[in-house]
Amino acid sequence: MYKLTTHAKVERQDRLFAIIDTIGIGNEVDRFYRKETNAYEVFTDTGVVLILSEKDVLITAYAVRHEKAIAAYRNAGRRMVSPRVLNGIYYHEEHYKYLSKL
Repeated sequence: MYKLTTHAKVERQDRLFAIIDTIGIGNEVDRFYRKETNAYEVFTDTGVVLILSEKDVLITAYAVRHEKAIAAYRNAGRRMVSPRVLNGIYYHEEHYKYLSKL
């Protein structure tokens, strides 16, 4: 598991635990460095995005929607979203409405 920032521990604790309880964090599929935030976007096979600092400290996590995944992959210079990420997004789609409110 990752170390957690105060933001993840305090402000996003409900969302993080809800993700763990409903769809799980999953396994890393792709990792993209975002210069504008000096952080990594890590896409997992359950359709979760982890935002990690350069030292692999978890800043936040959220369940990603298909459109956001496409935009992030294009931003990273990739033409297609990984099929493993897409399968996770589609498989857990019923949970996104609940998770997006947290």
